[in-house]
Amino acid sequence: IPVKAGQNLGTAWSFGLLGWVTVDLTHTNKGYLHPESYKGENWRIHSVSGFDYFEEPLKTQIMAKNPRTIEPRGGKIDFDTPGKLVGNWFGEGTGGLRDASVAPKQCGNWPCPYWDGHIAFVYDYTDPTQLRVSVGHDWGLSGRTPFGVKRNSPDFKDVGIKDGLVEYELVALKDVSREKGYDTQSPLITVNNEAQVLGALLAQVLDKSTIKVEIFAGKTKDQVDEFTLNARVYER
Repeated sequence: IPVKAGQNLGTAWSFGLLGWVTVDLTHTNKGYLHPESYKGENWRIHSVSGFDYFEEPLKTQIMAKNPRTIEPRGGKIDFDTPGKLVGNWFGEGTGGLRDASVAPKQCGNWPCPYWDGHIAFVYDYTDPTQLRVSVGHDWGLSGRTPFGVKRNSPDFKDVGIKDGLVEYELVALKDVSREKGYDTQSPLITVNNEAQVLGALLAQVLDKSTIKVEIFAGKTKDQVDEFTLNARVYER
């Protein structure tokens, strides 16, 4: 659908998260190691920052409302690195993000939703110095994904095959948007609630494109030290 300059596309009646996706088929994100894993939603590998497609002075006016101050100001979504924990992962044998040709596993009496096989070790979209874990499978954690990491370490990009089994403690996130001057109805700026540990996460990078993960709801990392039969294997 052609769009002309000055055309009104819609109205936002309150400040908050805006569902806005910009796709440029002439651009391909290089941070997805296996683009074929996204064939179910292939626009994802071509998603770009919408900020870059505005001209001045409108671009500066829009950017002034952006709470992210660290470059790239438009954010980043592709973090895959060979042999490192960072990035997106999909349950072994699920075919990637959303492969309709692969029969879903059963979650009780119902087919599992496609996101049940997803897990991502990435960074906060407003403050990319903060580690975030997005969890698709229901491990029994209270609260909503994504989760923070207590003490914000070790960095996912530094965890590799040689590190063996690595332990994290997942914590709840606290919305501080209003404290930062943003009157929003949805969480825009979040920080770790270090006092609220929701569970322990064990992760191990097995090879360049495979990891093993298990989450123990209600546990601290001092209470777990090895995988059980509930552990899951993920691949790119």
